[in-house]
Amino acid sequence: PWQPLALAALVPMLTWRCLPVEAQPSPEVLAAEKATLAQLEIKPSQLMPLAISTPLVEGNQAKAVLCYADSPAWREAALTIQVAIARATGVELPLLTDKEYEAKRPAQPHAVLIGHLDNHRVVSQLYRNFFVCLDTGTPGTDGYEIRTVHNPFGDGRNFLLVGGSSPASTKAAAEDFAGQVAKAGKPGTLTFGRLLE
Repeated sequence: PWQPLALAALVPMLTWRCLPVEAQPSPEVLAAEKATLAQLEIKPSQLMPLAISTPLVEGNQAKAVLCYADSPAWREAALTIQVAIARATGVELPLLTDKEYEAKRPAQPHAVLIGHLDNHRVVSQLYRNFFVCLDTGTPGTDGYEIRTVHNPFGDGRNFLLVGGSSPASTKAAAEDFAGQVAKAGKPGTLTFGRLLE
């Protein structure tokens, strides 16, 4: 009975003695690795400023466009938002379909997006890059999403998604957002911080 116990005690010792000993890198290799890390280091001056605020209207000027899926129900939702912003601020935001927006994209400011993965080009791009989660199945026919997306393409533009999985839920999203506009807007100015509803 003592032999298996003695053998069991020897196994860890044998395993330990058989492990390879790793060599330490030479000073030259360490210096080269440190130089590479220094080249890859992100300097404080290279950090981009956070774009937490999304101005829709500023100084009595439109700072955003309303970009909707090219379909009557989504255009109606965009009109609901346009009217609410005009009432609150006195400024009317331009309306563009997602296709029109894509054609003018480099020159466009921030955008309020009305649509989902399956009917809106910009929402589709944000969806495929994991910035938004709105499609015909999520959050469902009765659910909607109001969400800000801050500077996703590194060009200083923010997006504000207002949409649902269906025409009815998109209408509800637009009405909810219109209510928020009425509370937040003032003559000549309307800015939103982070939203996730």
